[in-house]
Amino acid sequence: MSNSGRGVEDWLTDCTRRPGPWLALFAALLAAQISPWWYSTPDTVLYLSTARSLAVSHTLATLGNPQIGFPPGYPLLMSPAFLLGDRPFLLLSIIHWCMAVVFMLGVYRWARRCCPHAALLLTGLVMVNVSVWIHYRRALSELAFMTVLIWAVHSLDAMREAKSLRSALARALPASALLLLLSMIREVGLVVGVGFGVAVLVDAWRVRTRRPAALLLGVIVGIPAAIAVAGFVRYDAAMRVASAAPIGTHMDGLTYPTTTLVERFTEGLRLRISEVGRLLIPGMFNAYGRPGDWLDLNVAVYVPMFVVVAVGWWRLVRRQHDVFALTLPFYFLAYTFWPFEAGARYMLPMLPVLLVSVWYIIEPLQRHRLGILAILLIGHLGVAMGHWIIKDIPRGRDCHAQWGNVEQLATRIQADSVLLTASVPQCVQLMLSLSLDRAVHVSRDYADDRDVRWIVMPEVEQAARGFSVAQHAGPYKLLAGDQNQ
Repeated sequence: MSNSGRGVEDWLTDCTRRPGPWLALFAALLAAQISPWWYSTPDTVLYLSTARSLAVSHTLATLGNPQIGFPPGYPLLMSPAFLLGDRPFLLLSIIHWCMAVVFMLGVYRWARRCCPHAALLLTGLVMVNVSVWIHYRRALSELAFMTVLIWAVHSLDAMREAKSLRSALARALPASALLLLLSMIREVGLVVGVGFGVAVLVDAWRVRTRRPAALLLGVIVGIPAAIAVAGFVRYDAAMRVASAAPIGTHMDGLTYPTTTLVERFTEGLRLRISEVGRLLIPGMFNAYGRPGDWLDLNVAVYVPMFVVVAVGWWRLVRRQHDVFALTLPFYFLAYTFWPFEAGARYMLPMLPVLLVSVWYIIEPLQRHRLGILAILLIGHLGVAMGHWIIKDIPRGRDCHAQWGNVEQLATRIQADSVLLTASVPQCVQLMLSLSLDRAVHVSRDYADDRDVRWIVMPEVEQAARGFSVAQHAGPYKLLAGDQNQ
């Protein structure tokens, strides 16, 4: 290796010995994205409506319905922000930044246990990943789930490694609380308890003391989370019956009626393998094939990447069988029965384990390994910055400018039956849903719907028969049915 190459490797090694400034830099990159803009998605409307309901009326409701669809953990964490107003997006952004910093510290602590020489670079690779940035800017449950997940892993590992039963009991309470919160953010958090159980069984197989007692404690730790998930599923099913506009749930996805079990599994397997590659390969986060297409060129790239990760993961668990690493296969398996694509969103919580698995492949390259990670970090940072500046900032700014128009429309609308034409931007639809606290739908056949009382459409569109213009709001007009006049 050249002297310059050796010098870079030595410099990277020195950086790992003084991680503070670099961790602060990663936090600063995230702080630069704090914004009063709402990056709207259909799921964010549901989460924020529930959070506002918890803060204002102290009830569980989503868009005016008693059924909330998603577990209440994330809305509960966000609800205090709504005590300050109906649109506390700046405060929500600051809360997300605080969670991201807590998550980063948890990742660094975990990576330092698994691979101390690469902990800083691996933490950086997690924190500059474009998918992490995308979900960090949005009011979605991913960041909260990842933050609670990493510290639940630390708590469970601490309990497993306790030197005495008394110490294990003392550590069981925070571990149980974190696992409960994790499962109430997303039900799949229960698989972390399975990963813990496997870790304890491996310990017992290696003939360590007190492992049966630790396994019993693990079962006890997981009981509150399991009861909470079962209780929520039952409660939400009951509320769905009482709801005027039922919301799709995770259970609906697991019982997807139009596909067989084998079809769900094979499509879920293709999607999850693709997500692993989309998370790890710079610039590939938005590259995926058509549903069911195993012959797509992207899949030809992702399958070898998946094999590399699988080999690295096996090396990891052979060397140290911590809870996070042993959770990965159960988490992956759970989502193979979830045949839906959501921009690498579902495998995102496993990103730290995926990256450490890659490290265990390149670790034998003593003179180049840190340099490879540094190149990957620069590549991922470039992609994340580019997507933020080129795509998300203009989108967020343009949507934020619509709030004045949405407020005018929401103030005038008096009936539940309001529709938007297909040419109205989605962010206006979602903003109006949040403002009215009820679902607002888009339709192409609005003129034939006799129950429609209000229609929102661009100014340039011709008004439908039986409707007249009730209000102008920027580039939109609100039509009122003749029965409203």
